[in-house]
Amino acid sequence: MQVTIQQDYAETMDIDTENPLTESGQPALHDRTKDFCDSYEDIANTLHDRYELDKALTYYSKSLTIRLQTLGENHPDVAASYNNIGSVYDDKGELDKALEYHNKSLTMRLNTSGENHPEVATIYNDMGCVYKDKGELSKALEYYNKSLTIRLNTLGENHPDVAASYNNIGEVYRGKGELDEAIVYHLKSITIELDTKGENHQDTATSYNNISTLYDQKTWAW
Repeated sequence: MQVTIQQDYAETMDIDTENPLTESGQPALHDRTKDFCDSYEDIANTLHDRYELDKALTYYSKSLTIRLQTLGENHPDVAASYNNIGSVYDDKGELDKALEYHNKSLTMRLNTSGENHPEVATIYNDMGCVYKDKGELSKALEYYNKSLTIRLNTLGENHPDVAASYNNIGEVYRGKGELDEAIVYHLKSITIELDTKGENHQDTATSYNNISTLYDQKTWAW
């Protein structure tokens, strides 16, 4: 017998769907549903990190379905689900599909949070990644710079997300063959990483490697 999402939710969380507001003071169905969606998201995040992309997509989609039913279309959590699904499609190489979901997420975030918000910066960054994967480097640079501007405005100069933006922009300039410009941005990135994460961190090591390979490329270019 097919079980609906709400039945599955109710059985798992032991909730009476006919009387979700209990006299014992338990959370309302809406709050418990949010917890259930968050659990789906956590599972999906783990699967995504393990690169089990189809399984991750299944759990992100479960969460999205419940959020749409309970929160409506124009909600930050729905926007987050769309963005997560877009990132999975990017990793699957389905780049047009990825942009479709990132654009849905962006529209909602702009409606609910406005332009100058860290989550909007995250979406712009993710869209920049997709355009980079598509080989549209000028478009990627445009979106990475949008993300960087917001991150500088909302997070300040000395933040790991700003370092990530500098790194991403540096990689685009590398792809465009503008090696001196690439080095400038990678040096900005590593300066922040050394200050916020320290010398003995994987991201710092990656930045050192990026800068080293750029200098190697410049040597070979002569």
